[in-house]
Parts: sequence; C-alpha cells; structure tokens
Amino acid sequence: MDVTRVPAGQGITWIVDGWRLFCANPVMWVVLTVVYLVGTVLLSLVPLAGSIAVSVLNPAVFAGLLAGARTVDAGGELAPRHLIAALADARQRGPLLVLGALMLAASLAVFVLGALLGGGVTWQALAGGDPGGAGAIGGILLGLLVMLALALPLTMAFVYAPALVYFAAMTPGDALRTSFSACLVNWQPLTVAGLVLLPVSLVAMLPFGLGLLVLFPVLVATLWASAKSMFALPAGDGAALEAPSG
Repeated sequence: MDVTRVPAGQGITWIVDGWRLFCANPVMWVVLTVVYLVGTVLLSLVPLAGSIAVSVLNPAVFAGLLAGARTVDAGGELAPRHLIAALADARQRGPLLVLGALMLAASLAVFVLGALLGGGVTWQALAGGDPGGAGAIGGILLGLLVMLALALPLTMAFVYAPALVYFAAMTPGDALRTSFSACLVNWQPLTVAGLVLLPVSLVAMLPFGLGLLVLFPVLVATLWASAKSMFALPAGDGAALEAPSG
C-alpha cells in the first residue's frame, strides 16, 4: 500500500478532526472509554495471564474503536458493538491477535535488553529496589535510554498496524513495515501533533486522570483521521463494521 506524504500543518487538522468526531457522540465515546479502562484494569489484576491477555487483545480492541471513528466520520452512529467489532470479525481477529502477541514480545525484548545493558541495576530499580552507588545510577540511566531509544521505532511500527490489518486486510508483518514507513515519511505532521498533544495530555492527568475520559477517545479519533490521510483506507458508511476482503 502506498503511503501519502502530508504537510506538517496536517498534524493540527488531525487533532481538530479527532475533536469533531468526539463531539459527534461524546457520551458514547466516554462510555466505551470507561468500559475499556475498567476492563483493562480488572483483567490486569489476574497475575501474569491478565497482563498478557491485555497486551494481546489491545490491537483488536483499538481496531474496533477505530472502526467506530470511521463510522462516525461517515455520518453513522457510534455503538457499544464497536468495542468488540474487530474481535467479532472472523477474518481479521486472528491477524490482530498475532499483532498483539508480536507487540508483547517486542516490548519484553526492549525491556530485557535495556535491563541487561544497564548491568541488571535497571531491573532492580524498576522492581523498587535500591541499586545504590554512582555507577549503579549510570547503569540505570543507560538502560532507560536504551529503552526509550528502542521504544520510538517500536511505536512507529505498531501505531498504525491495527488499522492496516483490520481495514486493509494486511498481514501483521506488512502492516508493521507500512506503519513504520508512514511514520518516517510523515514525521513532520506527527511531530506537530505530538507537540500539541503532549501538554494536553499532562493537563488531562491533573484532575485525578479524569481528563483521560475525553483525551483517550479524542486520541483514537485523531489516529483514525491521520490514518485516513496517509493510507487509501476504505471509508465507512455507518453500517460497515467489517474489514474489507482486500
């Protein structure tokens, strides 16, 4: 799939479009956000298996929410079924779960590599221990810098992958490569959007994190707006919740 290069100012347009899609049905967006966040917290309470399940399921859940944004963008109504739309799609459910497994494996690899390069003290510090000593602090910083450096390309590869798998019927591998390429090509509008959203995100965290109930759906809708401008994704008509066959 070809990637469209868009101007830097498009980053602002994406956010405006995201806000517009949120305002089209704010109550349902907040309800879906609450269900998603509460479900994630409850599932994460299950030792080990819960956290694994959250990571594996996340791409499919996000694909469903993106389908909701697509439907609203086409003049349709956001509905509770959007939250599980991708999981209910027999054709794309498997690839999306594979994508989630890949995301989990890649995240663990980044964490382990950073901890190892930090001489093990990074792991100890993240676990709440006291590594002690200037050398230990240097090891922690090195480990954290490695994690941050690897987190950027990891994010670039995965950010649009759920949309590409679900809407364009791409394989997980092709979706990851295309997402990474799109972020490279459109680094300018993505940077602009990030610079605007960063302080907004910090403000949203202040009132006990309640701002996330608005910020999260706006981010989902903004992600759809950016994906629509970068890729030749099929538009929804309000009823089409399934991914295209090709």
